[in-house]
Amino acid sequence: MFLVATDDPKYKTLVLGLAQVRGGLGSGSRFPLFMGATLVVTIPIIIVFFTFQRYFTGDANAGVEK
Repeated sequence: MFLVATDDPKYKTLVLGLAQVRGGLGSGSRFPLFMGATLVVTIPIIIVFFTFQRYFTGDANAGVEK
């Protein structure tokens, strides 16, 4: 199951890579592998968020009057 039409593996997104690691339905034996891959994909996103958190919250509150 691919969610994006592409023939070249270098253009796959992280979600497609996770879906490929997960495999088909009913593959309970690959669950630890899937959770490890999910953790590896999520950690950089969390690091970027906490590094630039003040900019995210500052931009979100820019239109709010005090």
